[in-house]
Amino acid sequence: MSIHATRRFAAVLALVALTTSCSSDAITGPPAAEPDPVVSDGLLSGIGGLIGGVVDDLLACRVDESATSTEVIGRDGGTIRVGRHSLHIPPGALTENVEITATAPAGDRVELQLLPHGLQFERRTALRMSYAECGAVRGLLLRIAYVDDDRRTILEVLPSIPNLLRREVYGTTDHFSSYMLAY
Repeated sequence: MSIHATRRFAAVLALVALTTSCSSDAITGPPAAEPDPVVSDGLLSGIGGLIGGVVDDLLACRVDESATSTEVIGRDGGTIRVGRHSLHIPPGALTENVEITATAPAGDRVELQLLPHGLQFERRTALRMSYAECGAVRGLLLRIAYVDDDRRTILEVLPSIPNLLRREVYGTTDHFSSYMLAY
């Protein structure tokens, strides 16, 4: 990630912290091992959506091309880009080198599958999902959702914030699975 992109991402997260710090309905995930100044459970807490929703809550969008990327990420962290999406793993999130595969499949939904399934991080990671291929959407309402293996039920809504200008949604997670955009 370039220094300019890192600064822009940090600015977005700081804006989220300012706009959500007074929220009384915070949705928080498991606590990170140590607070991270850029990717933190606290920066995006207070933003969420429905948990336990069904397929009607997921963003319907025709994605024509699949993309896959595999990287080995270790203690120093790194970024995996797959299609228009990315996952930033901060330093200290992993204790050893791990081969990570990210797939953005073609289909009727915006989805990102991350492997190895169930991988847990010591620090929260930053997930960026794009809906640039989609037509008109209620972008302000979009969130990143962790979905079940059948991709029909929302198991958890990640702390997330949309970027309407870039047509992206930013969120944080501490584990791997399948993620989709949802209302």
